Amino acid sequence: MNDEAEAWLAKAERAHDTAEFLLSSRRFEGACNRTYYAMYYAALGLLAAEGLRPGSHQRTWALLERRWRDRSLALAAYLSAYDAARARRRQADYEPAAELDEVALAGALRAAGAMIARVRRLI
Repeated sequence: MNDEAEAWLAKAERAHDTAEFLLSSRRFEGACNRTYYAMYYAALGLLAAEGLRPGSHQRTWALLERRWRDRSLALAAYLSAYDAARARRRQADYEPAAELDEVALAGALRAAGAMIARVRRLI
């Protein structure tokens, strides 16, 4: 694993830890945001391990879709969770009266932790 990939994964783990704290404090908007970013940073780590720097959220998603959906069935489930977290984060960040489900957030947080661990194993 290169230094950049390791730095992204460390950042992913910090975001995940923060999301856990926010969820346990019932700060659902913040937990939603940090959960998405934990997954996003893990995705950047995965791509950085291949020497790729996508430069945007949309490009990151496109690269993940293109490079990983067919190559790793285990990672494909995380890509679906990443997509759901991305949609939930948009709702939490941009809708002033967003209703966020605690159970769904907890599931997304578990998926983020599993994605980070899986990316560590892959790279």
